[in-house]
Amino acid sequence: MRISINKHKHVYILIIVIILCSLIYAWYLYNKPHQGVEKIKPVITTSAVNFYHLYSENEGEGDKKFSGKVIELSGIVDDVELSDSSFSVHLAAGNTLSGINCSMYFPKKKQIEPPKIGSVILIKGRCAGYLMDVNLVDCIIEK
Repeated sequence: MRISINKHKHVYILIIVIILCSLIYAWYLYNKPHQGVEKIKPVITTSAVNFYHLYSENEGEGDKKFSGKVIELSGIVDDVELSDSSFSVHLAAGNTLSGINCSMYFPKKKQIEPPKIGSVILIKGRCAGYLMDVNLVDCIIEK
């Protein structure tokens, strides 16, 4: 029994088209520009203490409401951690062991001055969930 390539020609072409479409889509996702939070309106604007209590009282409900959403918080800077291209600001939340952790990146050409410990800031970022701290990513300092 001999199977001719001509009989399965359509199947081979379909497989090649699927592979090409997958590669094009992967290339598009890889090269898609990062979407910051600058122009996105926050779903809630509140204090860091209030937001932490909203989240810590019911983590599951907090995840449903805020995970992946843009949040704007005001609070007192408790700690700042620096690296080459990023820094992390920890906002006090009325709990000595936890708070709000805000991570932000800056381009190598543009150095951003991190806030001083004890200063009051307004920060906007995307909520990434709760793990001892409430975590915000892609943050920018508004004031």
